[in-house]
Amino acid sequence: MTRRQALGLFSLPFAGMRSSTAEARPLRIVCLDDGLTETLLMLGVSPVAIADREVWEKWVVEPRLPPDVADLGTLLEPNLEFLQQLRPDIILSMPYLEGIKPLLERVAPVTTIGLYTEAGQPYRRALEATRQLAGLVGKESEGEALIAATDAYLLEVRQQLAPLSARPIYVVSFLDPRNVRVYGAKSLFQEVFDRIGLSNAWTAETNYWG
Repeated sequence: MTRRQALGLFSLPFAGMRSSTAEARPLRIVCLDDGLTETLLMLGVSPVAIADREVWEKWVVEPRLPPDVADLGTLLEPNLEFLQQLRPDIILSMPYLEGIKPLLERVAPVTTIGLYTEAGQPYRRALEATRQLAGLVGKESEGEALIAATDAYLLEVRQQLAPLSARPIYVVSFLDPRNVRVYGAKSLFQEVFDRIGLSNAWTAETNYWG
C-alpha cells in the first residue's frame, strides 16, 4: 500500500469478462494512476503501460518500475493510437480522468477507482481498492497479506515513534523554492498519522485531497 494515491468496496464489473483463454495468461492492464500501479507491483503484477513514466521515475521511484512497462505519454492526453496497439484487456483509471473515459472505452473496458471523496477516509478506501485489484488479477491471498503486513508495519512504527507522539509535525511537499504543499485532514497522510500516533501540526482547512 502506498501514500497515494495508495487505493469503496467496489463491485468488479469485469470479473466475469475473463474467458478460459484469458485465464491462461495474465491480464494486460494499462494503469493511469501511480497509486494503483504501486499496488499492482506490490501484488506481483506489472501493467503493460502507465502514463508519464518520467513522473514516476522522479516522484515515485519505489517500487522500481520494470523496464518493459511502456509509457503512454501524458496523463490527460495519452497516446490513443499506441494504447490501441497495446491491446489491453482493461484500463485502470481514476475519477480525475472521467473527461477522457469515453475515449479510453473505445479501446478497452475502463475501471475507475478513487481514494478521495468529500467524506475523506482515503486509507479505508485504499484497503478496499487493494482488495478490488487483488480480486481482479487473481491475487486475493497476496492482497490480504499486503494489508496485514501494512497494518503490522504501522503498529511497529507507532511503537518506535511513541516519544514523538505529543509533538505536532507538519507534512509538506516542496513544489519549488517558494511553494509547498501541506497535508492535513482528509489526506492519506492524516490517516496514517492517526494510526501511528502522531499529531499533525496543520489544523486549518484542507481541500478535496487533504
